[in-house]
Amino acid sequence: MSRVVSGTIKGVDTLRLKLAAHLKAVNDKTLIALKKSAVLIQASAVSKIQKGPKSGRQYGDHKASAPGEAPATDTGRLVRNIGFEIDTDRKEATVISRAPYSAPLEFGTNDGKILPRPFMQPSFLENLPEIRLLLKEAARG
Repeated sequence: MSRVVSGTIKGVDTLRLKLAAHLKAVNDKTLIALKKSAVLIQASAVSKIQKGPKSGRQYGDHKASAPGEAPATDTGRLVRNIGFEIDTDRKEATVISRAPYSAPLEFGTNDGKILPRPFMQPSFLENLPEIRLLLKEAARG
């Protein structure tokens, strides 16, 4: 004689709704964390350019930065061109400096006429611990 064991699982629809709500909360918090992260990096890059004694050459009233230091502000164009974009679909933040001379300042030039004066990568690296915390917190929902 065979016996049939059966059961009913109830509450699957409720579980689906709760899961969907949790995923939306994680998504919303992730986007907020990405924006906060981008703002941290942007503010840090701007600060590096605008502050601190620079030890490069003197050009009239302008004191340039030395290689290895963040660029010194002169006209403010570099600072005004640092911004960020948030891709909500891909869950990505991009901090970018759109001034045409941003890359040569950050990385230097191949011919060695401009030596690196990094400001973006150091700004990212110094904020990385806080960025990780923001994203971990967002993942918790």
